[in-house]
Amino acid sequence: MRMTMEEMKNEAETTSMVSMPLYAVMYPVFNELERVNLSAAQTLRAAFIKAEKENPGLTQDIIMKILEKKSVEVNFTES
Repeated sequence: MRMTMEEMKNEAETTSMVSMPLYAVMYPVFNELERVNLSAAQTLRAAFIKAEKENPGLTQDIIMKILEKKSVEVNFTES
């Protein structure tokens, strides 16, 4: 089930800033994956949402480690 921008905005507003990478970075990835494999995208999205709710900031940590391995520097706290 693809979330609309309004649904993503509402979800993000109720989420702490530390969880924003889930919505800002991963949701577009899940939406692209839906075009290739709907079931995998839904499963992965649900897993990330559950993991993020239980461990706020987990998505950011995962993204940062991937970028670190690729020697890319990102500061999520910059506006």
